[in-house]
Amino acid sequence: MWQSMRDIIVFGHDPRMESVAGYFYHLGYDVYENPEEPVADACVITAPKLSEAEEDALCAYVTDDQIVYHGLLSAACLQKLQENGITCKPYLQLEKLVTENAQLTAQGILSIAGRDAVLLESHCLVLGYGHCGKAIADALLKAGAHVDVAVRRRELKAEIEQHACGYLNLSQWDRYAYDKYSYVFNTIPAMVLDAGHLQWFSPSILIYDIASSPGGTDFAYCKARGIRADIYPGIPGKLYPKEAGRVIASGIYEHALATETPSD
Repeated sequence: MWQSMRDIIVFGHDPRMESVAGYFYHLGYDVYENPEEPVADACVITAPKLSEAEEDALCAYVTDDQIVYHGLLSAACLQKLQENGITCKPYLQLEKLVTENAQLTAQGILSIAGRDAVLLESHCLVLGYGHCGKAIADALLKAGAHVDVAVRRRELKAEIEQHACGYLNLSQWDRYAYDKYSYVFNTIPAMVLDAGHLQWFSPSILIYDIASSPGGTDFAYCKARGIRADIYPGIPGKLYPKEAGRVIASGIYEHALATETPSD
């Protein structure tokens, strides 16, 4: 079905979607950006996040013979699409997208951190070792920093140390010394840097939180104590929309071809 389809609808107003449209146009597809009228037999690719009005418009004109590759949709919108027989495929969790977005995130947060001081020989603590945590730790090592990684899962110790990072157990926080760190990079979407943990750091620590809002840092405590801390969600789309758009498009295209069956 995908290989015989020649029409792509790119839906949603987001800087990344221009790059998505260009990717499929150069592959030879007819690409429609936010069309007001339905396009039969087209695959719809939504922006990572739609407004309420855009979700209403999406539900109004897609038909049951279409596939919708979508980012974040409200439960109501997704339910309506599914009730109308639309094939919905979330793309934000595709391995290619997650991995390459993590690399863009690491590139972006290090460029932001580099405006404050030189990372070479600095001591950095990364909280979490998922895709973003790994990418940030690797990028810090390449920049010449000393890197420790704090996680809750002890089974990650071998992998972390294999990548030349020090290992800290978040469940045994009081066992370690923290005044050596110049930077903390949090990737955990839960309150991990609360007052009880923040008190261990030097007041000159710089905290960069890239976890989804509201992050994992007690920003009120930081402000009251004069600790520099901020949150930086959505770095790929904000700093690298062209590259992030290509990641979305190539990830969807490769996934679609990989999952296509001969009967399609």
